[in-house]
Amino acid sequence: MNFNNKHRKNDRHQKEPVKNGKVKKPFDKKAFREKMYSKNHKILQWENQRRKQILQELGQEVSLHQRNKRKDLNESVAVNDNKQFKFKKSARAVAKREEKLNRYNEMRKKQEEKAQALEKYKQKRTEKYKKLSRKTKKGQPIMKDRIEMLLQQIQLSQSSR
Repeated sequence: MNFNNKHRKNDRHQKEPVKNGKVKKPFDKKAFREKMYSKNHKILQWENQRRKQILQELGQEVSLHQRNKRKDLNESVAVNDNKQFKFKKSARAVAKREEKLNRYNEMRKKQEEKAQALEKYKQKRTEKYKKLSRKTKKGQPIMKDRIEMLLQQIQLSQSSR
């Protein structure tokens, strides 16, 4: 019986069949740790990915180059027919540029106006804060400035009516 038990233990470590006739490999702890924690393995993975990217980029560049060659051949044949079309196209491009420049200038003006309004608002706010924060030696608020501000508000409301 001992002999049979030994064989059963050894059978456990051998490859066992799994679904669809595939054979399951035993777990290799050393290889797993190397993949997970080894810096060299990670560097190799990065290099492989970089090689693939470079090859893809080269393939795309080659295909673009071939497409451009075909376009150049087709355009060289039809150059004489399209002179008037090109003139119209360039006129449109100039009009678009001018429109874009106008929009840009308007945007800059609006930004400058906003900045000026903001500066004016900040200045008023600081003046108001200075007036309201003035105090006597004993820490009491100075009412003179507060009363002047109220008077100005009343005068503005009456003049706007």
